[in-house]
Formats: sequence, structure tokens, C-alpha cells
Amino acid sequence: MGLTIKEALKRLKLSGSPELHEIKTAYEKMIRRYPPEFHPERFQQIEEAYTYLTSLSFMLEMAEMHTERDIEIVFPKPPSMDKINELCKVIERERLLRIIFNSN
Repeated sequence: MGLTIKEALKRLKLSGSPELHEIKTAYEKMIRRYPPEFHPERFQQIEEAYTYLTSLSFMLEMAEMHTERDIEIVFPKPPSMDKINELCKVIERERLLRIIFNSN
């Protein structure tokens, strides 16, 4: 039998529907507390829980539990093309200014 959501959350001392950054923070805290050199079995359990909670299958399970309104919690939207285009303009402007002012 595989690891369940409840077991994985318990291993990382999490509850509810944690966001990715909360899972990562809990994982880092637990591996500092139980390093593999001193706690190999506990470390393996933590590693297994983290791998499961950051897997696509877990994200899909979480998506099924959320309403459409909350789906961005599980699958955040990528930046809009407007933001990307604006960033490109800023970078190009800075590049041109460097060329102009460094040519003297």
C-alpha cells in the first residue's frame, strides 16, 4: 500500500491543503532536525513524504478537492504575456542605455 495524503502531511507536520512553499519549508525544517547521518529511517520517511506531496499526482488530487475558484492555489497561473512584454521592454531599454553611455 502506498503513502496517503494524510500520512505524508503528518510526516511533515502539516495539515489541511498546504501550498508548495509551506511543504518546502516544512521539509527543510524536518531534514535539519533529522539528518540522514543520524536518523536514516526518519529521513527516508520525510523524503518519501516530500516527494509525494510535490508530485503531480498529489497536485491533481488537491485540484479535485478545490473549487474552480481555488484551483490557482494548486496550479498557479503563469505570468501574463503583458507582464513578460513589459519586462522585455525594460531590459531592452537598459541595454540601449548601457550602449549609449558606455560608447564614450
